[in-house]
Amino acid sequence: PKPSSAASDVYKRQTDITDTLTPKGEGLRRRMEFTGGEGTLWVRLGVAKEFLSSKRGVWIGDNKLTLIAASSHLRRINGAEELIAPIELKATDKTVLEVQLSW
Repeated sequence: PKPSSAASDVYKRQTDITDTLTPKGEGLRRRMEFTGGEGTLWVRLGVAKEFLSSKRGVWIGDNKLTLIAASSHLRRINGAEELIAPIELKATDKTVLEVQLSW
C-alpha cells in the first residue's frame, strides 16, 4: 500500500479505504471511508495486552490510549486483545467509521 499524503492514506484492494486523522478536543478523530466491495469487513482499531471498558463503546488499553467506537468488539489473539469493528460494505455507496482517540 502506498500513502497518498501524510494526512490521508488510500489503500487499494476490492475496497478503497481512505483513513484520515484530525485533531478533536484533547485527542484525534480517525475517519475511515470505505468505497466498493460487498459484505462485512472487520477493521482492527487497536491492540493491547488488555482493554478495559466501563461504558459501551469506550475502551481503555493498557497503554492508556482511549478509543471510542460504538460498534467495536474485543477478540483475543496470541495473548493480546484486539479491538475490532465491523463495516458493512455496499458496492454502490460509501461506508464511514469514525473513532475518537485520546490519551
